[in-house]
Amino acid sequence: MAIEQSTSNRPSILPQQTERISFIESYGNYVKVYFDSGEHKIIRSSLKSLSNSLPKSWFARIHNQRIINLSRIEIVNHTTQGISLKLKENEVVFIVSRTYSKAFVEAYQAFALSDIPFAKNDPGYCF
Repeated sequence: MAIEQSTSNRPSILPQQTERISFIESYGNYVKVYFDSGEHKIIRSSLKSLSNSLPKSWFARIHNQRIINLSRIEIVNHTTQGISLKLKENEVVFIVSRTYSKAFVEAYQAFALSDIPFAKNDPGYCF
């Protein structure tokens, strides 16, 4: 797999790829971007730099090393131990760290109340 170098402090994610992102993980000076198709892309960029280029209404940081696409969430469990979530594309359960839990809840509530259209076959579609 080729590693893409971001140029001029802008990560190399195309706007049309943004809605296909499931989640992003940080690996030091690199980030691994996972897409809904199961593919991934490695980019030489920091997670902070990449997060600044993503739409805030669609993405939320849930851990020091992870950002998720709010539209890809299938299940959210909020228990006394914390918040866990599962995305539509995989069976991995993500844990929201205590540091990011309040910001995640606010972002997810704002996303759920927004005018962002869902597909009728999307589990998030409720009308």
